[in-house]
Amino acid sequence: MKIKTNLDFITFNTLIHLQYKFANHIEPFIGIGPRLDYLAGYHEDAEMLTEFEEKGELNKWLYGAVAAAGVHFDVHHWVLGFEYQYNWDMNEIVEFEDEATHAHNSVALRCSPFLVTVGYHFGGGKGHGKTQEEEAHH
Repeated sequence: MKIKTNLDFITFNTLIHLQYKFANHIEPFIGIGPRLDYLAGYHEDAEMLTEFEEKGELNKWLYGAVAAAGVHFDVHHWVLGFEYQYNWDMNEIVEFEDEATHAHNSVALRCSPFLVTVGYHFGGGKGHGKTQEEEAHH
């Protein structure tokens, strides 16, 4: 029998990107920043989290850090990007001690999304598929 639990989080994070553009079209970057997650709801086959919530042991606020690495390709006004993130929470959803064995137990969240970005730059200006020489002549 397979037991399934879905967690619905609202996540707040911000990243500081360090990037370098070369060949005027390719922009690799790395980033790091803080994150804050709120467990807005959950759906489970077994009542594990419900039991912890009833005892007041369910932590709905998680805090931690996010690290990212990726690349953006800028072609004319179009941007295509790929990004991998590692989200690390510094506290657990549930942390408890087993009454019978006195063993310390916890339920933690770790997720690593892979993101794809497609965008379009409206208007002109620097960095929209033109070389510095082309910008200087306009």
